[in-house]
Amino acid sequence: MKIRSLFVVICTAFLLSSCGRQEPEKPVRIGIAWRGDSTAVTYTSTLLSVREAGAIPVPLPLFKSPQMEYDGDRLKEQYLDSHGILLQEYADAVKSNPLHGQNLSDILNGLDALIFTGGSDISPTLYKIPEPWHGIESEGMYDGRRDVSDYILMSWCLEREETLPVLCICRGMQMLGVVSGASMIQDLRTFFDELELAYHDDHRVEPSDEHGRNFASHSVHITDATSLIRQIAGTDSIARVPSWHHQAIRSVERTALKVTAVTSTNGVNIIEAVERTDKPFFVGVQFHPEVAVSKHVNKDPEASRFMSYDEAMRYFRALVKVR
Repeated sequence: MKIRSLFVVICTAFLLSSCGRQEPEKPVRIGIAWRGDSTAVTYTSTLLSVREAGAIPVPLPLFKSPQMEYDGDRLKEQYLDSHGILLQEYADAVKSNPLHGQNLSDILNGLDALIFTGGSDISPTLYKIPEPWHGIESEGMYDGRRDVSDYILMSWCLEREETLPVLCICRGMQMLGVVSGASMIQDLRTFFDELELAYHDDHRVEPSDEHGRNFASHSVHITDATSLIRQIAGTDSIARVPSWHHQAIRSVERTALKVTAVTSTNGVNIIEAVERTDKPFFVGVQFHPEVAVSKHVNKDPEASRFMSYDEAMRYFRALVKVR
């Protein structure tokens, strides 16, 4: 009897302890929109930042338009001009029905959030009101296949009722603007020339043979105290953001976007953050928090020029928290 009683006590204690034990949380999986150059600093820094936030980065595949032909991951040249910009008739086909023949729900199943990263300029033929190329030969970096892929993925995110939390960085924010119908600035220097104002590369330090790509550093002013970016940043002014862009959103008028942060350049406000008003968490930032994270983690001598590690990590931790 004593042995049986002891056995019952042990089993009861085991069951009680098991009932109180919680299953380990499923790791957060964050999809990273496709980029052909997977060694680019803004891409690798995004992967690093997601890992630093305790999540798993999931590089996504290239999403192809069934209205065009590909050689592997390469879009055939017949759909592009000499600079890699989508020809207008094919850009129009993508815009008119971006989700035709797509099965993104199956591919993205199991993800908790998405990030669109920085990169090359977006084909101006994809704008709501298409524009001709700005004509600056030194700024002729385009990737039509990525434009198509990002347009498809962004459209899927915006058309779903239950949208995943989405963070759009630099080009990613610009693609959010393009798909949402915002007007764009194709080149900041040209924009300021048209205003007859000086422009001193406030948003991008011109590369040199000696230093390569150098990110500019400036402050961003949050314009909406109720915005998500205000909650994320925890301040009304974000100092020393890493910046590398020569294009930007010009206006969000008559779109579902709202401007939530700007930076003043020679008295002109340049949009630095936007949010979709119809989605619970859909944020675009023109600057590069992931670059600041990378510089601090890798103990780059330039790290002190930019926002702190903790300030930069707020954007990636927010994705993990909101899932």
